[in-house]
Amino acid sequence: MIKNIAILVHGLWSGGAERIAGLLSKELAKTYNVYLFLVNTDHIVYDYDGTLVNVAANHDYENNITMCKRKYHIDCAISFLEDMNYKNIRTKRTEKVIISERCVQLTETYWYMWSRFLRKGYYHYADAIVACAEGVKFDVMRSSHQIPEYAVKTIYNFIDKEGIVLKSQENLPKEAQDFLGGNPFFLNVGRLNPQKNQRRLILQFAHFHAANPHVKLLILGDKDSEIDLMSHIEKLGLEDFIKILPFTKNPFAYMARAKALVLSSRYEGLPNVLLEAMTLGCPIIATDCLSGPRELLMDECNYEKKLDKLEICKRGILVCNEETEDEGISWYMAKAMEMICLSETMTENFRQNSLKYMEEYTNQRILQQWIEVINEEVKGEVISTRTAEEQKLQSAKHIVIYGAGKVGREVFRQLSSRHTISCFAVSERKDEDEICLGIPIREIAALQYLPADTVVVIGVGKKYLYEVLDKLWECGFEQIVMPYL
Repeated sequence: MIKNIAILVHGLWSGGAERIAGLLSKELAKTYNVYLFLVNTDHIVYDYDGTLVNVAANHDYENNITMCKRKYHIDCAISFLEDMNYKNIRTKRTEKVIISERCVQLTETYWYMWSRFLRKGYYHYADAIVACAEGVKFDVMRSSHQIPEYAVKTIYNFIDKEGIVLKSQENLPKEAQDFLGGNPFFLNVGRLNPQKNQRRLILQFAHFHAANPHVKLLILGDKDSEIDLMSHIEKLGLEDFIKILPFTKNPFAYMARAKALVLSSRYEGLPNVLLEAMTLGCPIIATDCLSGPRELLMDECNYEKKLDKLEICKRGILVCNEETEDEGISWYMAKAMEMICLSETMTENFRQNSLKYMEEYTNQRILQQWIEVINEEVKGEVISTRTAEEQKLQSAKHIVIYGAGKVGREVFRQLSSRHTISCFAVSERKDEDEICLGIPIREIAALQYLPADTVVVIGVGKKYLYEVLDKLWECGFEQIVMPYL
């Protein structure tokens, strides 16, 4: 019987995943003993319930997490985001391990190599994977054939509907009121970065604005790329019609008054901002990105399909997520803005359908789904990740250590007492007969071992990890292990 639950997340000061972790702790603390394993316990912004545990001492996170799991007799450990998911899996002993995936995996992201490695090499060790949207589940399943479908559950995010409605009744700040001057406006809320793709929104709004000069655009976000976006706005001559304001804890007052919320993202997980807008009956225009908008606006979870124009849905308008929209070759987002302005009947339908959807969207239902996953019986043998990796090494025909430097030699010293190491592997070697610690050094591209018979142990630091992973996959090696140093 599960009594003690650990929630692993970097902190509780910013980010959607961190906020959901805090809300989950509050709900679970009503039934279980909850411990929040955090890297940063000094700066707390989000509400939570349970005992805070700092696992950052000496930056030895894995060892600290292992000791804390023992100290607090953890029966179930739930983690959020890739790095903590990895540490949760690596420290797995006999407790149930649940990892939460919050976003899709795209090649353009910095974390792509790491995310791909985790999904291929480690996620199948988790007892359950909770995806925040059907699109994220689809992405997880297609990225690793080792993950059984029964292990991946979709659970949407908690939403504070009462708080959203209450805050929406507050007045807009004077700066926003002065800018708007009583004119109608479209709204965008999110970090100012390439993922959220406000450049596309600004270009599309410029096209729309030429025929609708009385309508304005407000963007609420942090300042990561504000200078670039302001330059873009100035080049289009729209300084008087587009304004970027700092992110606020109360975007709801804006949502309640906007013509529509416009989400221009290239990719997502489950955008909380859409659920928040729907709570207030705010019409939505969103790119048909992976993942989230499609299933929220049209109850459609077939992500094999790809929209190439726009589609009027139950709760808003989906527009294609194409580069032609970025380059001003197509104007479907601009057309959607015009449709919102022209048809009160359509926007009223969006409002009513969204409000009806959110009436049935309850935190109690979401909590029950989490409890079902927590209490679900684990299928198969309960085994620690370290034991599973030892078994993988024991059954391998060949064990290769990638890297012959300081890290690689330390890996060799740890493994050579239990396993026979075939060779070190490197990208390039200095001479034909190069030897390290009594075994040969080979170029990875020239290895004669079959990938199916070979386990490669990483013997380089994190600085070179992504480059090494890319090289190994290029050469067909999929059985990759990170050492326990």
